[in-house]
Amino acid sequence: LRAGVTGFLDADCLYDLGPALRDAIECGMVEGPRMAAGMNALLTAAGGTAGRLIPDTGRLGYAHVVGDRDEMVRVTRQQIKYGADWIKIHVTGSVPNRRGELTVWSGEELRAVVETAHALDTTTVAHCRSAESTRLAAEAGVDLILHASFLDDAAVEAVVAAGSAVAPTFTFLANLIDHGDAVGAMTTQVDLFRGEIQATAEMLRTAYDAGVPILCGSESGFSITPYGHWHAREMEVLVEALGLTPLEAITCATRN
Repeated sequence: LRAGVTGFLDADCLYDLGPALRDAIECGMVEGPRMAAGMNALLTAAGGTAGRLIPDTGRLGYAHVVGDRDEMVRVTRQQIKYGADWIKIHVTGSVPNRRGELTVWSGEELRAVVETAHALDTTTVAHCRSAESTRLAAEAGVDLILHASFLDDAAVEAVVAAGSAVAPTFTFLANLIDHGDAVGAMTTQVDLFRGEIQATAEMLRTAYDAGVPILCGSESGFSITPYGHWHAREMEVLVEALGLTPLEAITCATRN
């Protein structure tokens, strides 16, 4: 974002297309912004937000299921070999008969991926929708934590100590609250997302005041957050929910 050049991070992608698109933009074949690209998100067999739609092994869409530490290390190295700027780890997942998302990685597994990536000069990003997962990701040395939902004191302390950044991507939740009826969201879902913003914002402000960099994200690519339409919304939510000044929110979307 320096020198006035716009850019974005595509943390994971379908069929590992991200690095190819990035390279096509850089060489002028495709028009687009400066881009950093991940490949398939790493998931355990417990899955991610899509739950049982994710296979027990192998790959589907944005997901690559890794079964043990050796496979986690091998796939991390392979992704870097084929051009990944970031390695994404889906630390939480939806499990039947459980509320919210549970932590589906161990601290040891997270460290295996992070240490492998860092040894090859590659940064890491983690999807974390609980306080426990955020704490574990920070303790493992993850560079950027997505969502950091339902933060608690221990998670904030770990993020501060690790020097990790956080991108809450409140835009997706805020759009579901405002427009969920247009995409068939149930009232219970809307109430859940409203509660997630409220529960996360207070502790995220504590983290911000302690020096944690907050980044703006939109979760672009869903029906409720189509590409190119909602990239400024996150700044509005940071002002409304966290109490940042407009300039502080703009800084989250630019310098941070």
